[in-house]
Amino acid sequence: MKKYILFLFIGSLYSCSTSYNVHYSFQEIPKHQRPDYSKVESWAASPFKEDFADIVPSTDYSNQQDESQIDVFYVHPTTFYDKKSPEWNANISDDLINYTTDYWALRHQATAFNNVGRIFAPRYRQAHLKSYFYLAEGGREALLFAYDDVKEAFKYYLDHYNQGRPFIIASHSQGTTHAGFLIRDFIDQTDLRDQLVAAYLVGMAVDENSFDNIKPCLKSSDTHCFVSWQTYAEGYLPENNFEDYQKKAFVINPINWSTNEGYSSEDQHKGLLMYNFKTVYKNSVKAKINKKKNILWIKQPKVPFAFLKKMTNYHMADYNLYWFNIRENAAERVEEYLKNKKEAN
Repeated sequence: MKKYILFLFIGSLYSCSTSYNVHYSFQEIPKHQRPDYSKVESWAASPFKEDFADIVPSTDYSNQQDESQIDVFYVHPTTFYDKKSPEWNANISDDLINYTTDYWALRHQATAFNNVGRIFAPRYRQAHLKSYFYLAEGGREALLFAYDDVKEAFKYYLDHYNQGRPFIIASHSQGTTHAGFLIRDFIDQTDLRDQLVAAYLVGMAVDENSFDNIKPCLKSSDTHCFVSWQTYAEGYLPENNFEDYQKKAFVINPINWSTNEGYSSEDQHKGLLMYNFKTVYKNSVKAKINKKKNILWIKQPKVPFAFLKKMTNYHMADYNLYWFNIRENAAERVEEYLKNKKEAN
C-alpha cells in the first residue's frame, strides 16, 4: 500500500504546478559538489556494477548487457521534488533522491533496454521539479546547470567507454530536456549521428524540427532518428505551461509505432508492466495520437487497479504502459542498424 501511495504522489506532482519554496534565487543557493564521472558511484547505472538497470520482470526475459554490441545512454527524469526545499538543484549524494531515481526510474524505464545494450545512466545535479513552473525565478538557470553535468557525463562516456560502439539515447521528462540538448550539441552536426541507433525522447514535447539531421522515426525499424510521446487519458486535453512546445511536437504511437491517428488494436499491445515490476497485463492498452495537442491518448487500461482508471495524466507511466513494446522495438531498431552497418562494410 505504501508503494501505491508513493506512485500516486509522484504522479500527481507532474500533473500540475503547486506551492514550492522559491524564496531564494538560483544564485543565492550554494552549489553541491560536481559529480566525478571517473567514479562508478557517480553513475546510477553502469555495466561495471550491479544496479537496478540490470533486472528483468521474469525468467522469460534476460539482461543481455554483457553480450550486447551497443550502448544505451539513459537520462533519468526529475526525482527531486521536496516542496519545502529552497534548493534549485539536487545533491547527488542524497540517499532518498538516489533511491527514488534507482527504484522508480531505472527499474521501470532503463530496464526496457537491457536486452540490447550496456546501460550508462549518470547521476546529475538535476533541477528541482519547481524549475519548470518558475523558469524566470531560477528554473531556467537550474536546468542549464543540470545539463552541464549530463554533458560532462556524456563526454566522459564518449572518451572512456564508447570506443566507437553504436548507442541509443533514452530519456524521460527532465531527462528528455537534457537528452535533446545532447543531440543538438554532440550528435546532430557530427559523425556521432552515424553511431546513433535511435533516441527515445519520452515525456516531453519535442519539436519535429528540433534537429537538422536527426529526424523523427516514421516506422518501427527506422534508425538515426528519434521517437517521442506524452500519455494522457482519452478525451483529456492538458492545459499547462508547455502548450507552445506542443504545437509542433512530434508524437508516435509506441504500441504500433505509427504516426496515424487511429487507435492501435489490443492485440498489438505486448504488455503493461505494473509498479511491482512483476505483474504484466497484455492486450490491455489502446492508444491513438491526438493531432490537436500532439499528445498520445489511451483508452482506460484493462487492469483491476482503480487508480489507473482514474488518472488523466499518465506521465509517470510513459514507459510502463508500453514497456514490452519499447523493449521489442529497441531490439528491432538495433537489428536493422547492425544489418545496415554490415551491408555498408
